[in-house]
Amino acid sequence: MREEFSRDALTKGPLGGFRRFLLDHPVVTLLYGLAELAVAYALVALIEPWPVVRWIAGGLVAIDGLTSVGIGATTLRRRVRA
Repeated sequence: MREEFSRDALTKGPLGGFRRFLLDHPVVTLLYGLAELAVAYALVALIEPWPVVRWIAGGLVAIDGLTSVGIGATTLRRRVRA
């Protein structure tokens, strides 16, 4: 595994414990990612007065949610195969 994607590199910093929990529980990671996608949709749909803010904030949350869903699906698939 490449160094920047190693478990130690991913779990450093102030949110290391939370990231470690998400890596250990892929179903929770999937649900967390889906919740982030729902928040992104709500941001885009509900922040009417500021169109630029809603698309930027919604886009950033959507990218984070898609990343969480991808990591959860990959980790879950790896565990099912093992």
